[in-house]
Amino acid sequence: MKPANLLSANHKGNGRLQEKIYVPLQDLRPTYMLGGIRTSMVNRRHIKILAPAVFVMGLLALPFFAGFVGDSAVRIRREHGLQLPLSASQFECRGDAWISIIDRGAASTFVMARSDMASFISQVRVRESSSGVVTSIFPGNPQYQVSAPWRTGTPLETHYCQSPTGDSLSVQFWSIDESQVGVCLYTDWN
Repeated sequence: MKPANLLSANHKGNGRLQEKIYVPLQDLRPTYMLGGIRTSMVNRRHIKILAPAVFVMGLLALPFFAGFVGDSAVRIRREHGLQLPLSASQFECRGDAWISIIDRGAASTFVMARSDMASFISQVRVRESSSGVVTSIFPGNPQYQVSAPWRTGTPLETHYCQSPTGDSLSVQFWSIDESQVGVCLYTDWN
């Protein structure tokens, strides 16, 4: 007589019926291979719960990686259509450019090496320039206000350009020190 928690199986050796062996029932649970390790149905249930959670987290992070929200070089490239130099850092982005309505704008600031000024401005077609004129390129609306602390005094240069992405692009350079400048960008869609 066999114990209640064991299942009998006929063990066949070399073609002949041999002795009966008893296998514990818990060893007969369905198992699956996952990444080279054996996992049971219990672990598979965890995977079914975790996979949708990871998918949802990825969907929530997508706007940040695609440059629709947050302060990043990706967002500046997407909204203003400009390639940033490797020295660019300290990004700040504001505006409502992600909304596809008729009147919208994108305001951005960052810091870069002074030596990159000429190559940076060479990306756009400048319509008009001024230097030493105290003016803000940003509209007064609250969604376009940036908090760049280096925007004091007088800007080095202000350029009004043809925009690669919108109707107009304004670029302003501010002196920070001998090696760095602050850059303000405003792209407008009317």
